[in-house]
Amino acid sequence: MFYITSFILGGAVLGWLFFWCSGDPFAQMSKGKSVSWVLLIGGIIVCLILMFFVKKFVLNRMLCQRTLYQTEARYNTKRVVFTAMLDTGNALYTIMGRRPVVLVNQTTIEKLMDDCVAKFLKECPSEQWFESLEACGDAGWLSRVQIIPYRAVGTNSLLLGFRPDILVIKTESGVIETDNVVLGLYRGELSNKDMYQALLHPAILKV
Repeated sequence: MFYITSFILGGAVLGWLFFWCSGDPFAQMSKGKSVSWVLLIGGIIVCLILMFFVKKFVLNRMLCQRTLYQTEARYNTKRVVFTAMLDTGNALYTIMGRRPVVLVNQTTIEKLMDDCVAKFLKECPSEQWFESLEACGDAGWLSRVQIIPYRAVGTNSLLLGFRPDILVIKTESGVIETDNVVLGLYRGELSNKDMYQALLHPAILKV
């Protein structure tokens, strides 16, 4: 990081001097002519502005690499692989069994479901899910469904979740496998640029 910073700093100052000086600034200095302090200070200011944006970009990339995890959910004979972001503010637990809840995009969850369940989730409005659950016609899936209360923007609400067979998370220190988890269905996109499709509960990484 130090060498990259020095390289950018020196390059920005030299580029500024070449742009504003009439002629080669090195040639002028070799002839005993001094470079204007105004130009030099201007170059340093430009460099600091560049450094701010470069540092922000690099730190964001490093943060993403440390908080994004390749995750796989398995249910029956199906499996789906997606990217999950560690959400340290995720404090959702189920009432029954107190299992940690991982929020997952509905479109991702549908790939794990049988056709009748996926069709139900697509066609039935989310506000009618709870009163129409039996219409999905999959008794095995219904036996795994859990309703999760949560609070958002000052209001109490309910979240539909279900227990997968297993959840596998790849980390730098190894692979974590757990069946003590519930996947909460989020109808929408969790990331604008689709960088991740799920919000990982911090308790899972402590297993």
